[in-house]
Amino acid sequence: MDKRYRYITSRPHHEYISLDDSDLITFHLRKIKQENTRNVNLDLTLKKEGEMNFSVLNVLGKSVFHAKKYFKTGFNTINIGVEKLERGVYYIELLFQGKSFVKKVVLD
Repeated sequence: MDKRYRYITSRPHHEYISLDDSDLITFHLRKIKQENTRNVNLDLTLKKEGEMNFSVLNVLGKSVFHAKKYFKTGFNTINIGVEKLERGVYYIELLFQGKSFVKKVVLD
């Protein structure tokens, strides 16, 4: 387990890997700021289809948003409305095929 992410979540049964080591998924975050709206888009490229859990965690590791969805192989986009969240640092965690992928996002 990568110790950098130990404080982010208390899910001990998932392997934490860097995005560079992944043979399952690549993903990028895009923050979208429009008048009265803040969104985060996750652009995913999956090498296998399957069910994915995704969460937004605050700096204390508490989940402030969670969803589960089935994705097909190839390019997918997830839109997460974050307008109700306070400004600050959050982590996007994806659980897919028994592995966990984490990306930091700053909401301003």
